[in-house]
Amino acid sequence: MTPERIKHFELIQNIITRMNTNSFQIKSFSIAVITALLAVYAKTLIFWMIPIGYPTILIFWIIDSFYLQHERKFRGLYNDLVNDKETSIKTFDMNISKYRNGDYSLLFSMFISINSFIYITLIAFFTILVCVIK
Repeated sequence: MTPERIKHFELIQNIITRMNTNSFQIKSFSIAVITALLAVYAKTLIFWMIPIGYPTILIFWIIDSFYLQHERKFRGLYNDLVNDKETSIKTFDMNISKYRNGDYSLLFSMFISINSFIYITLIAFFTILVCVIK
């Protein structure tokens, strides 16, 4: 294997790691924001804070899924590069446009097991706590 090909693998792996880190940070930030909204609502009982929570969760869910989608696309590129015995993929090619449908779509990224579980649970806890606080 050539040094250029090894460097190409490293670049793709760094991008995958960065997307994974961003996804994790979005999850933790969304939990912090929703917790803060609930804390302010519990303290003030201002009703207009309740409708803010659901779109906020949805926005974080979409952003998180975007990062997860791109991580999956770069994993696809990495796997294609690993399986490419004839080196038909150009060195340092980072084009992920061919990974569009199926496992690489945004909707698939939104509803794969752990991602959907976290945000659906967050919506459920938000709803339950708002009902309890009233």
